[in-house]
Amino acid sequence: MASASPYFAKYPEQVSILCGLSKSFAMTGWRVGFLVAHEEIIKKCSTLQGQSTSNICSIAQKAALAALTGPMDCVREMREAFSRRRNMALSIIDTWKFAVCPHPDGAFYLFIDVHKCFGGKVHNSLELSRYLLERLHIATTPGVAFGNDNCIRENVVIAGGTNPDTATVIGDGNFLMDKVHICHDAHIHNRCVLGIGVSVAGNCEIFDCSIQSSGAMIQQHVRVGKFSLVQSGCRVQHDVPPYAILGGNPASYHGVNAVILQHEGLTERILRHIANAYRLVYTGNFSLEDAVIKIGEQIPASIEIDEIVSFIKAAKHGIVRNRKADD
Repeated sequence: MASASPYFAKYPEQVSILCGLSKSFAMTGWRVGFLVAHEEIIKKCSTLQGQSTSNICSIAQKAALAALTGPMDCVREMREAFSRRRNMALSIIDTWKFAVCPHPDGAFYLFIDVHKCFGGKVHNSLELSRYLLERLHIATTPGVAFGNDNCIRENVVIAGGTNPDTATVIGDGNFLMDKVHICHDAHIHNRCVLGIGVSVAGNCEIFDCSIQSSGAMIQQHVRVGKFSLVQSGCRVQHDVPPYAILGGNPASYHGVNAVILQHEGLTERILRHIANAYRLVYTGNFSLEDAVIKIGEQIPASIEIDEIVSFIKAAKHGIVRNRKADD
């Protein structure tokens, strides 16, 4: 923006400056930007915007003001962090004999030249992206969408550990879609799905085969149980028990993730036991401790019931206790 300012001052009727805060201030998702332009252009843009979008919330406006008027130390720190991540990714790609990658100077993305992979099972970037998705559960965007069929765009952000003896851990067979952000010291176990724009805060733990739908936000230190489903846009502040469906804001229990569990081979009998266990938790008017005791007394033991009880007992910050209102 600074480099364009002299041209705007000299040619205000011909030059406009359009800028956002997503990258420079790490405010992705806040949807805040600004336009510096001639008064007549601003009027036309306001007319158009007024019919197509709503106003941004006051919190985002205050955040933008703080970003633009406050100290720039955070910008330098994040630039250095992104530089470290870029260098780490490039060092890994440099070990691949089948790919090369240009050195990006100012972006979150790597455009990888993978033409050496073409000729056997795949013949272009679209086929390669489909192969990676179906066989390895790795989500990429084919470079053909960007005019260069030799490149694949990567924009999943995974932060490192905060200390030399800690790490962010990603297990096997996970499916991380576009714009997923995983913060420091998180642990994603195996065969999990993180949809578009999912944010996982620091020190979270997401257990096997759970699904975080697009736009879900998992707060710091939250644990997400195995085979659970967090629906789109859900903000989760407490632990998500295994086999459960969560939805809404505030997050609430919406039932048992029966479709996925049936696909995994669980019997109707076990599904009934899981549902009955959660009835004690969510509709039995018991404390969480008493609900766990009731489960032990009333529900036949199984691997799945043991998993529910163990998970609840280990919840340091409690589990989601709200439940979906009856229709």
